[in-house]
Amino acid sequence: MELHHASLVLDARGGPIDKASHLAMTDDLGGRSYFITENEPSKARLKIQKVTRRDQGVFRCRVDFVNSPTRNFQVNLTLVVQPTDLKIFDVEGRELKINSPAGPFLEGHELFLSCQVIGGRPKPTLVWWYNNTILDGVVDSSRASSKTVNQLVLKNIPRYLKGARFECRASASEIAGYVTLKPNKVKIVSPNDLLSVRKTQNIRCETSGSYPPAKITWLLDGKPIRNAVVTEEETDTFTGSILSLNVAAEDDGKDLVCRAVNPRFPGGSAEDRRQIHVACKSPRLVLSTVP
Repeated sequence: MELHHASLVLDARGGPIDKASHLAMTDDLGGRSYFITENEPSKARLKIQKVTRRDQGVFRCRVDFVNSPTRNFQVNLTLVVQPTDLKIFDVEGRELKINSPAGPFLEGHELFLSCQVIGGRPKPTLVWWYNNTILDGVVDSSRASSKTVNQLVLKNIPRYLKGARFECRASASEIAGYVTLKPNKVKIVSPNDLLSVRKTQNIRCETSGSYPPAKITWLLDGKPIRNAVVTEEETDTFTGSILSLNVAAEDDGKDLVCRAVNPRFPGGSAEDRRQIHVACKSPRLVLSTVP
């Protein structure tokens, strides 16, 4: 990481911070940087105009007090460079204009389209979409290549895709331009069997439709289950979770909840619940005779 040596000074020793003087002792970066100040010192912040790739690196903020020790803070500025305009090619290598028809493709035969971009930092991702559903999110080119390629192959194309609109979306960052989808389906798929005390039960939950993939949490009686073993599997839009649960007699009748949450979609959660039933061993009754 590059540690910037540019120096921008905000001197508030002579009065309130919103009246403080600025002094830049540096190169071009200092000339494009200044503090935004308000009445509350905690709301002061740095603004950089016309950000360039050379501005990326570690910035250090040092605060000097009259009667307190100096405090230092560091933050790493990471910049995203979007790739070039994407291009789409057919199986014969001919470029297809954006929003123009592709094909014709024969019903029951194969459909092939190649989506390509050049550059981007970090390495771009390419995703094929149809009706807000991801068709293919797997990049087919190597990470060392300057070109990023995602080839869409659909075998035995069905009749209902007549006139369908496919989209290829490119981004150099997961936070730079993707449509975020909340989970639209979550289900505890294991049978609702009678559970036994002192016996580990494996319960499986599945969720789909979320982008990025949803995270699954388990709750019992409204409280997160923290000590159980959880095994997860994840793809672009599917998440599966297996809960290894040990129950006690007092858990009988409680609600078990599988909750799927997209952390990048505020309120983007869905859940499935079931009432569990616990079988307890009958107490042993010992009879004895009284002489």
